Amino acid sequence: MPDLSGPELARRLESLRPGVRTLFVSGYTVETVRGRGRLPTDSAFLEKPFDRVSLLRAVRALLDQPARTTS
Repeated sequence: MPDLSGPELARRLESLRPGVRTLFVSGYTVETVRGRGRLPTDSAFLEKPFDRVSLLRAVRALLDQPARTTS
């Protein structure tokens, strides 16, 4: 995305739809991306390359999480 980072998009979506779940995908390792402090701590992450089964599992795990409430 040329004008917006993934974490910034997630923050904007969260403001419009509180409790929205996010799955970030990157060619960097999760340690590298999280170490830079760019991802929300409760977001899901999938490292490239991945296969269809890994993607499906990541999405299923994300959807199976309890709904987050905003207070």
